[in-house]
Formats: sequence, C-alpha cells, structure tokens
Amino acid sequence: VRPEKIEDAPTGKPYQALVYIFLNGGADSYNTIVPLENCHTRDLYNEYAMLRTDLTMPIGDLLPIDTNRSFHRQPCATFGVHEDFPILKQMYDEGDAAVLANIGPMVEPLDDKYDYLMRRVMVPFSLFAHNAQQQNTQTVHAQEMDASGVLGRIFAALEAQAGGGYKTAGYSVSGNAMVLGAPGTAEPTIVGNNGAANLEMYRHYDTYRNQINEMTKSYSAGVFADTHTQHLKSSLEGIEKFAQGLQGGELSVTFPNTGLGRQLATIARVIKSRSYIKAERDAFFCQLGGFDSHGDFFRTISMKFTEINDAVAAFAAEMKEQGIWDNVAIVQASEFGRTMVSNGRGSDHGWGGMHWIAGGRINGGKFFGRYPESLLTDSELMLSRGRIVPTTSWEALWQAIAQWMGVEDQQMHNVLPNLHHFSARQLFSQSDIFVPEPSPSPPPPPPPPPPPPAPPAVPPPPFAPHQNSCNEWCTIKGICEDAELPVLVGSSVRNVQCVFDGWRGLDIIPVENGLQTRRYTDPNSCPQGTNIWVPRTHTMIEAIFARYGSKASLVGIYGRNDGCGGCGTHAMNSDEPEQAAHWTSVGNETGAPAEPWFMRVEPFREPAGDYEAGCWLHATQFGEPDKYGLRLNDGRCNYLFSSYLCSTNRWAPSPPPPPSPPPPSPPPPSPPP
Repeated sequence: VRPEKIEDAPTGKPYQALVYIFLNGGADSYNTIVPLENCHTRDLYNEYAMLRTDLTMPIGDLLPIDTNRSFHRQPCATFGVHEDFPILKQMYDEGDAAVLANIGPMVEPLDDKYDYLMRRVMVPFSLFAHNAQQQNTQTVHAQEMDASGVLGRIFAALEAQAGGGYKTAGYSVSGNAMVLGAPGTAEPTIVGNNGAANLEMYRHYDTYRNQINEMTKSYSAGVFADTHTQHLKSSLEGIEKFAQGLQGGELSVTFPNTGLGRQLATIARVIKSRSYIKAERDAFFCQLGGFDSHGDFFRTISMKFTEINDAVAAFAAEMKEQGIWDNVAIVQASEFGRTMVSNGRGSDHGWGGMHWIAGGRINGGKFFGRYPESLLTDSELMLSRGRIVPTTSWEALWQAIAQWMGVEDQQMHNVLPNLHHFSARQLFSQSDIFVPEPSPSPPPPPPPPPPPPAPPAVPPPPFAPHQNSCNEWCTIKGICEDAELPVLVGSSVRNVQCVFDGWRGLDIIPVENGLQTRRYTDPNSCPQGTNIWVPRTHTMIEAIFARYGSKASLVGIYGRNDGCGGCGTHAMNSDEPEQAAHWTSVGNETGAPAEPWFMRVEPFREPAGDYEAGCWLHATQFGEPDKYGLRLNDGRCNYLFSSYLCSTNRWAPSPPPPPSPPPPSPPPPSPPP
C-alpha cells in the first residue's frame, strides 16, 4: 500500500519568492541594452552601429543609465535601455534592478574566443541550438543532456538541509518548466495559461474521491502505470488545495490583458495567498515566446519589450502594494543572445547576452559581469557573424540566488555541479547581488550606573600599539600571514591589509568613489603618505586580486615616454633593463623605492595598445592574474578611476639583520686559595 503523503509543515522562516521570466526563442538582448557614450578607450556605440548596420538602435531611442557604480568596471560610463522598456531604466535608477552583462551558458570559464575555437575548455553541447540552450540555461549543467532544473535542485537542497529544511513549492504558469524539476522534489503545480480565474479543476472529484483513493492507494507492478497512478492522485489533490488557497487573492493593481500580463497576475495571486498556503520558498516559471527574430526585427522586439514592460511594471507595483517587494526577486533569461551581424531582415542564433534581475533587495543600479571592451570583428570575444563569447556564466548568478534562498555552503556543489570550475572572482555571492536586510533596532539599554571617580590622568602613548610597516609585523612579531594590522601611515596609525610574500609585506588601503584619476600627476584620494599601489611580486598580485578583484586593476606604474617600451619582446617587470628604462612606479613619491615593480614574467602587448606617457598602467577587463601575471591594457588616459587601492609601497631590499646576541657574562671570581 502506498503510504499517505505527509505534507511538509512550515518552519516559520520568512517568505521569499523567485520569479523566472524566460524569453523563448533567443532574445536579441544586445538591442535591449546598448553602449551609448562616455566610453573609456573607443567609441563603442560606433563599433556597435558598424556591426549591426540595419539593426542599429538610434541614439535618440535609447534611455541612458549610468554604470559608474557597477560591480565590474564597464567600457562605457553610459549605456542605453531600449525605448520600449522604460520600467527597466526606472528600476535600475531606483536601485531595484541590475544588468547581467554578457552572460551565458558555460561549463568552464573562457578567457577569449580562442579557448572555444581551439577547444581548450569544455563548452555546452549543441551551442546555438534552441532546444539545447533552453535546457542548458534552465538546468545550469551545460554538458549534461539529462540534467535536472537549477531551481529544482535548489528546492531539493533546501528541503534536505540539516536542522529542518524549508517548505518549498514550484509553480509554472506556462506549461512544463524544466527549471523547476529535480528528482526527490514535488512536481511543480501547473496553472492554466489564462490565470487563476480559469484554474482547471476536476469538477466531480468530491463525488469520486473514495473511488480514486481506492484506485491509487496501492503500488502498481509496472513503472509507467505506477507513475501515472502516483501523479493522478497528487495532481488532483494538489490542484484542489492550490485552488482553495487562492480564495481571496484579489489584486490591487490592474494587469495588462496580455500573455505575460496574465501570467504575472496569476503569480501575484499565489504570492498574496502565501499565508493560507503556508509558503516559505516559492519559485515561479513564466515565459514569453516569439523572440526568434530572423525577420521583421524591429516590430518583433518593440512589441515584445512593450509587453514585458507593462507586465513587469504592474507586477512590481502589486508586490509593493502587498508589502512583499523586498522578498521577491525577478530573473529574466533567454537561451542565448543573437548575432550582432544582420542577416538582412533580423539576427540569428548567438551565445552571450544581456539580461537583468530585479527586486526590492537587489543591489541595483549596477552592471554585474563585463560588457565586451571591443565590438570589432577581430576582437577577442567575437566569433563569426558577430556571436559574442560570454564573459560571465549562469553559475555566477545562481550561486548568489541559492544563497539568498537559504542554501548552505555544503549543499552548493549539488545545486551547481560545475561550480568547481570557477574561481571565487568569477562568481557572485549573496552580498554582491542582494542588499542585506536591515537589522532590527535593539531595545535601548538601561542607564549605566554612575562611573567611579576617575584615576589620575596618565599621558597616552604617542600611538596605539603598532609596527612601523607590514615587514616589521613579520620580522619582529612573527606575523607573516595576510591580515589586517595597524601600521604607521604618514603621521598616524591606521589599520591596513598586510599582504605578504615571504617576510616582505605590502600594506593596502582601498578607496571607494574617490577623486577620479587617469595619470600619475592627477590628484587622488589616497591617504597622506600613500599613493596608488605598486605590484612588487607575482605572489602579491595573486593575493591582492583574490581579495579586491577589479579594484586592483589600476597600478602605480606609468611610462616615461609614449609607447610600450619592450612589451613585445621583454618580460614586463623591472628586472628587464629595457622595461625599467621605459616604465617606472610612484614608489619614490612616498619615500619607498620605485623598483622592483612586477606585471608579468613574459612579454605582453595589447594588440591595439597606444600607450601614452604619464598615463596609469592597468590590467585588461580580464585582469585576473594567470600563471604569468597580469595582462596589460593600454594607457591613453581615456580611463578614469574613482575606486582603487593605495599603499605606502614600502619595500626592503633585504631582511633586517638578526638582533645581536647579548654580551657574554663575566667569568665567576676565582675561589680563594
């Protein structure tokens, strides 16, 4: 006899919901969000227009958004949102939406197109095919042809967690949803396409309830018959309970009578009934089709963006009316972006694309991921016909979402099987994507008792306990591991991050939203006694980039003359005399040596580099260190930096001598004769 299903009891955890909007057909998202102006090194809008030709969005039809607060630095300070999508600009400007730049399915990270062309890494199966990439985008397990859905795996992890899991439920308002399915989790509830008002129920279930229970209470001998029997009973009971739960789910906002409008209205009703259903973690799948824009391009995307805009605007307004907007996140995805090159009437299947995430606790007004630095046909991310290699994987986003929904770290590799291929710098965390909930204010403490009489004043020491440098923390105190430590900076003691290579340490002080600087003679916001950090060794570069990411990309090195010196023939470090003669550092401006400085152990020159004397050197957009060091970006003073790392840049050529041994004790007096 089949055991009765015991419904999961709620655990009292606060409610959260993820709404997944899938744009079926491959949305041409590179016309959703377009580079506009204030670009750092090149006119990226002009490159976009040259590539897209008859598919180009006119500048006047784009709604400007600012990228200066982005998680990753973007090639332009101003991008434009499609004119038929003003709600995205509004939510972005209000801090409720963020852009996911050049994101797409991956198995392993790709540095450039040559990783794909030369098969240096694994890539998703059947790239550029609708069905395969729909599956890969919704499963986030892109090398497996029978993978389960990423939201289904999140639910399985939430239900299995030690110490009491979560009460979870998945809902699709657009048929079967691959993203919601996973072994060991309940089947998602499928709601009719016309919304909850037309929810289909078996009208005679009450009449035949006993007979159906008799038919379904025992296991069947055949696997297909047993599966059918199990789903028959769970579906009838589930849809009945779900319909009862929607009673009283009237909405405050009028939704548009469109396909997506009706779907989001249904989702809003389920969310409004959360207390009755006793939900804790819900996930919803809805989709809009018709994005396969091989022809009739502008009419297609204009109509689709208008439908998305109106439906999302109504949904966000309803969530705010319900007071639940802070507990809801919307993720928009599509199986791939499209080719930047026109086919004469539209665009064809691509790879990376531009997507977005929204909600009341989203760390919005930012880009996450990196838009390509160049859109030239021979640039490092451009495949044939304008297919763009993605620079960010879906794993990066889903790690943050899984953490936000409550998945514990020990479960994360079950949720994201390819996670081990990506470094921490290539992923996003909950604290990156989401703003933390404000802590409740504690009750005021009782008034303290009157203090005892103060002892006689003792003059304070000139400084708090400290060492003069990070080096001294290692050589004197024996602390030689990276840590935050107090050192003397200028005329005061500051807590700095000490980064060590052996006994040598480099102090680091981060600056956010400081004075903008493009050349070494510009003022910057580094504290007194410091300047832009100078990389001294490969080991220090790896440690500092691991901790600070793209904030470390500006380095305190500049050229004395135009050009790249011996970049193409000599290693990029001060041990090479030709490089030391051409390049120098700002170390001596804080009383430290200008050398050594280190960028790379082999030659490297950016293919389009046009290095200008006095401009800061910095790493490329793929600036994470590789086994050789950092890849250089050209310094034509087109880049403005407002967030950077500062340092005293102290460096000792050799360790201090060991302390002298104490003088020998005098011999004891001779005994009397």
